[in-house]
Amino acid sequence: MQRTSRTVVTRPEDPGNDERLSAPPNAVVPTARCGFYTLVVSLDPTDALRQRADLVSMIAHELRGPITTIKGIAATSRTHFAALSDEDKLEFLELIEQEAARMLEVVGQVSLAMKLSAGVLMMQTGPADLAAIVREGVSAAGLDADRPFEHDLDDITIEGDHARLVEVVRQVIRNAGAYSPPGEPIGVALHASGDNAVIEFVDRGPGIPEDKRDHLFTTFPNWRPAGYEEVQGTGLGLFISRGIVAEHQGEISIEDAPGGGTMLRIRLPLKGTERG
Repeated sequence: MQRTSRTVVTRPEDPGNDERLSAPPNAVVPTARCGFYTLVVSLDPTDALRQRADLVSMIAHELRGPITTIKGIAATSRTHFAALSDEDKLEFLELIEQEAARMLEVVGQVSLAMKLSAGVLMMQTGPADLAAIVREGVSAAGLDADRPFEHDLDDITIEGDHARLVEVVRQVIRNAGAYSPPGEPIGVALHASGDNAVIEFVDRGPGIPEDKRDHLFTTFPNWRPAGYEEVQGTGLGLFISRGIVAEHQGEISIEDAPGGGTMLRIRLPLKGTERG
């Protein structure tokens, strides 16, 4: 028998009006009428403990690698410091910086995911220039300099949280870079369609089977395409992206890209916005 679960979501226009929803454990419930995508937490204590254990296990797994690297560098430096050249010391410092950045990424993603799951992510809305947001998010993704990008961006300004939308673009671009061959282009297009601003991200990776697409937006996706099983990361990027987009009353979806690969499409409402 399938256990049910319950979560509480609050309409933005009426913070005192709670709505209780029933859904299977671990589901991500789209509540577009109230602006949240919420991870449903089971009322069954066993399920709640299992979810916490999964989260702790994932964090431990992602932090173990960087911590092991930093510990090894520290031990080597302490034992052989006098024999190390300046180049060796500089290389060790660069490795420490890289591994520390990995740990910060894990902490940041887990923090965002937990706030989205609890429905307590703070938003600061105002005029949001989507073309500028796309450019900033691409830059923040930090992909290799030789990765080509193909931009086709119209001038569209909506009401939204600039920083949160930059985070969405950053997460999506990082995913596209991680799951497509090095040197292959990533395309980003921004245009208006009906009542929505549409951002489309296209990569030349192996694509995502239709039956795996919804799963990738959950908190613990355990699927990787063939050839990419060892890609590092928490797997929370698309969950975070969908949650932030939902906070903007928008939608995010995955489909096959023309000519192969993956297209991720984001739709954001144009109501009360400006188009260039």
